[in-house]
Amino acid sequence: MRSKKKAGKEITILGFVSEVENENDEFSGVKISTDDDDYYVIQNKISKLLENLIDEDVEVTGIVSAGADGINYITVTDYEVLNLDYGYEEDEEKEDDDFFSDDYFKD
Repeated sequence: MRSKKKAGKEITILGFVSEVENENDEFSGVKISTDDDDYYVIQNKISKLLENLIDEDVEVTGIVSAGADGINYITVTDYEVLNLDYGYEEDEEKEDDDFFSDDYFKD
């Protein structure tokens, strides 16, 4: 996924929503992971909606800032869930469920 980055301005990034846990392995928020960076989402009304989209691909627009700790933070102003096709087929109806049928073991 890619990011278009300009300091202090609204940008759009493509990535996927990941869960952020604290040191006690408890949920503490979400981040948007791209090929290049992670963007920790500042909590607001929109970020609450993103919490329901863990592992989903998204296009996120927001204001990015870099913390003193070197971590990228984003205040999300808009998002869209993406339906990206990675070339995998999820058609379970075509699976061969008869692989171990009685006919398989006949000589």
